[in-house]
Amino acid sequence: MFSNAILATFSYFDVGVIAIAVISLLLGLGRGLEKSLRGITNFLIIVIGALCLVQVISAEIMESSLGDTLIEFFENILKDLGTAFSGELSTTGGTVTVLSNGEWVSLSAALGSKFSVIAPVAEKLVLKIVPEASGNVTLAGVLAPNIATFVVALASFIVFTIVFSIILKVFRRALKKRSDNGPKKAKKGSFDRILGAVWTLIGGAAFILLVFAVIHFLDGTEFITPVINTIKDTAISSQIYAHNPLYDILVKLFFQ
Repeated sequence: MFSNAILATFSYFDVGVIAIAVISLLLGLGRGLEKSLRGITNFLIIVIGALCLVQVISAEIMESSLGDTLIEFFENILKDLGTAFSGELSTTGGTVTVLSNGEWVSLSAALGSKFSVIAPVAEKLVLKIVPEASGNVTLAGVLAPNIATFVVALASFIVFTIVFSIILKVFRRALKKRSDNGPKKAKKGSFDRILGAVWTLIGGAAFILLVFAVIHFLDGTEFITPVINTIKDTAISSQIYAHNPLYDILVKLFFQ
């Protein structure tokens, strides 16, 4: 009865997760470490490894004097765009209004057609960061820290990605050279196959976390809601969805 209850909670999502893990494991065992240090597996591991370091480095930079300088720089640029960005904000009653020419108008109206594309995002960001604003904050003051954080994170991500790519490329070439010059050129050892399996399994896990992070970010959209409801009723996928470290890293980087 217990086994039947467990099987009943499995879905195509769980089957997909298990399949990706098994396929990754078998590919690594077959290819060995040197050949596994290529392609999409390498890319995914580099990206997620870079993101993990970016979170730490970005936080340190944004808390330093350099972070304050960047925020001030972007805030001044935004304020020059008009009263929608430089006017005081109010979020009374869950509605974002801006003090423009002595009158309180909606944020979307203040932004006008020129910036209409950012109005929904700006309103959600203001309500999340300053839900009880009453004229003591500006849109520029809300957006500037987020823009500065994004710029720092992006620059750090590019640097770490390049560095990791170079390191792995050098490591792969060293492995290939050793394999070509070794006494067992045509045969992969068991240890090499195990390392290859571990590497590709990490890559498979990275791919799974990335897919579930994207799904989580789309929560609330009409076409994704049924998918998320199905995931939450599963045995394995529900745990990955609820405890996805990659999603937490991205949220801390760009949405706080």
